[in-house]
Amino acid sequence: MGSKHAAKYDRIGQAYYDAAAMTRQEFETEIQRAQKELQGLEERRKAREIKEREVAKGVEKQQKTARPKGTVTRLFGRAGKGTPTVKSIRGVS
Repeated sequence: MGSKHAAKYDRIGQAYYDAAAMTRQEFETEIQRAQKELQGLEERRKAREIKEREVAKGVEKQQKTARPKGTVTRLFGRAGKGTPTVKSIRGVS
């Protein structure tokens, strides 16, 4: 076969032939390998989901504990003047 075109199809034919010529054991090992790979992917996905859930919990907790913005400034009568200075907070509290 002289042309590249023919060589390409010859390779495809060879691949089909190889697949057909696989012994049952080779076929089984190939399937097992694919299943292991899939299992690994599943485990990674589950681990990632668990991690995401934990991160979400952490964010929820953070939001609960975070003080509303501007409260300190209103408490110390400095509304609209930016963040109160440390001295002014210490002086009042």
